Amino acid sequence: MIGKKGITPIISSILLILFAVGLGTLVMGWGAIAREQAASCTGAGLDIIHIAGDQQICREGSTLVMTIENSGTGVIEALKLNSITDSEIISTQVPARLKVAEPKRLSAPLGAISGTLRQVRIVPLVSREESGICAGAVVVVEGIKECT
Repeated sequence: MIGKKGITPIISSILLILFAVGLGTLVMGWGAIAREQAASCTGAGLDIIHIAGDQQICREGSTLVMTIENSGTGVIEALKLNSITDSEIISTQVPARLKVAEPKRLSAPLGAISGTLRQVRIVPLVSREESGICAGAVVVVEGIKECT
């Protein structure tokens, strides 16, 4: 009888530890999924504002000046600009926190561009990490004129 009484507390302690570890694993996995969903590109959207039919984007030397609006359903944390010239592609990341339906005037450095600027691809980022790049919501702009 004495031997049996000592086994029950040990087994119950082991079961309690296993239950706690299992519950902790479940909660940690659920938190990772929630964080991944929060940084998803499902609702990402970006537009360049038009005034009287003119796109509000122009170039001042090596700076791109634009008026943009978050047309999606989530917050945009930054923009990735891919500037395509005759001879190269220059990528820059610009911090630009935009709430939903918020317009913003933004000046973004293009870097040292050599040749003619053919196209700028503006990609919204829902987080500053590589996983937050929303390539499906890219805005392509061609024929960018000098600012007047």
